This record gives sequence, structure tokens and C-alpha cells, in this order.
Amino acid sequence: MVSVSVLMPVYNTPAGFLAEAVESILNQTFGEFEFLIVDDCSTLKETTEYLNSLDDPRVKIIRNHENLGITKSLNIGIREAAGKYIARMDSDDISLPQRLEKQYAFMEAHPEVVVCGSRAQRFGTLSSIWHVATGDQELYRIRLLFGNAGPAHPSVMYRREDLLKYHLFYDERIRYAQDYMMWVNALRVGVVHCMDDILIRYRFHEGQVSTAKAAEQRRCDNIIQAEQLSCLLDHVDLQTADRHKSYVDDDILTEESYRWFKKLIEANNKKGVYDKGKFRTHVESLIEDKLYPTYGINWKNLYSFRILFKYLPASYVFYKAKKIVAHKLGRIRY
Repeated sequence: MVSVSVLMPVYNTPAGFLAEAVESILNQTFGEFEFLIVDDCSTLKETTEYLNSLDDPRVKIIRNHENLGITKSLNIGIREAAGKYIARMDSDDISLPQRLEKQYAFMEAHPEVVVCGSRAQRFGTLSSIWHVATGDQELYRIRLLFGNAGPAHPSVMYRREDLLKYHLFYDERIRYAQDYMMWVNALRVGVVHCMDDILIRYRFHEGQVSTAKAAEQRRCDNIIQAEQLSCLLDHVDLQTADRHKSYVDDDILTEESYRWFKKLIEANNKKGVYDKGKFRTHVESLIEDKLYPTYGINWKNLYSFRILFKYLPASYVFYKAKKIVAHKLGRIRY
């Protein structure tokens, strides 16, 4: 058994991006790894020529005879992996030199962790740091009900033993948001952790799945959220899950969305699917963010005022009103 299996699916990735990704793995400070590249029946000549040119004993290329998609390709790789840990990698990203060394050491020291991601430096058409706070696992589980709050997918390392023991393969119904479902399932059996270290550079460009397949990715998100919501509200269909996503994503509060959020709190108070106090606090913070963004009342929707005065405590309304007036007069700065 090798220590780490690096798993990277490839489909028609431009040779320049692909070469950067491959070299970033081959030049790791940690040497005890195999590099599994699953070629999902690429048709781009420069992709296939580059893969054919690789001559390194650590590299093993698995070739699909037909295009199966990333989810099935990842499952093929998991079954082929020999490592104690499996490190995800994307064919257009860059792993920093100490990535495997640091993640391996962390996983060895924390046997309760099933998934270990890291901060990521976005580059390309978007530049920022991608980080997810995963310390409070119950709060993190709650946050996943409202969206994909996971670490950058190509930054993660899995404990292979747990993947096999709990059958944590990627859900093959989910073609474009397979990481989201993985975080939900992994939290049922162990800890999902995101390291503070920046260990990958995550490339943003027009051709990536999140850009090119946004509608299908939303449908996959709806499947995942419908399953989570069904634990609270019994059966939830995809149309209802899509409304839930719209309520969460919208920056204004309507009477309909307010009733929905209150319904979730009441359902959890009854069933106790999540910690009741933490769930209420999180949902009420969502409501407050839509009522009272950083610079005061949300002027886009006058319904905000009705909610503010109809449902919230008078002491809270007075406190917020004072802050609004003070801000308008320039007496405080945000």
C-alpha cells in the first residue's frame, strides 16, 4: 500500500493547464504516492498527446472507453486506488509543493477526520482566497442545508478506509455537484475539516463546469437539498427545493420566504434533526442579513419594514433603528 493515491479525472483539458496540474503533483515534497489519472475518453488531440507523453513510474493512466462524466470517473479511481489516503486533484488546478506532505501529516494525527480540505487561492478570471470554516461540525452540518459550504473540491484528501467502510462513493445521480453530496454524507460518519494553509491554486476560467453547466448544477443542488429538507419536512420535491434555494440566495425578504424560514425552525423544534439552538440562531441570522445588510435596512423591499416591526422584538427594532440613524448622521462607521 502506498501512502497517498492522487486522483485526477481528465476530459479534454488544454495541454497547458494539464501540464501545470501534473507537474505540480510530480514535484511534491512528499514522495510516497501514486498518481491515478482517469482519462474520460478525451477527444482533444493535445490532451491525449500530453497524457501519452507522460513517463513516470508514479503515474497510472486509466482510460474510460466512453465518456462517463466526472462522478463515475472519480468512483472508478477510488476503486483503483491503493493508498491509505486519496487526494483529489483537478486537471486545470495547481497543488502547492507541500500540499501532500501537510495533509498526510494532519490526517495521520487526526483519525476522526474523514475529509481534509484546505484554503485555496483562486486565480484566472477571479482572484480571492477560498476558505470554509468547519470547526463546529453541527453548525457546519446546518450550513450545508442552505448551500454547498464545502472546501474547494480539488483541495481535499480522503481517508480511503472510511470511504470503503461506509460506502462513501460519489452519488452517480449527481453529475455536477458531487462534492456537495459527499460533504453531507461524510459528516454522518466523521469530521470534515478545512486546514488554514493555502495548499492549492484554483483556476477560474470560462470553460469549467461551474460556469458552463450552471443550470444542471442547480438541478443537482436541488436533489441534495431536497434529501436534507426531507429529514425535516418529510417528502420535499425538487420544485420545493428550488424555491428553498431561491429564498436563501435572494438578497431581499418576502412574506413567503419569511414563512418558509419560520417553518424550518418549527419543524426542527419538533423533530430535533439539528441542534435546536444552533439551528434557530443560524436561520434567524439569514433573516437578519436580508432585513438588515451591512449598511442598514434593505431599501429594495418595503416588506422589510413590515417584518421588522411585525415579527421582531421592540427592543431589537429600537437597537437597529438607533444604528441606522447614527450611520445616517455619520456618527458611526461600519
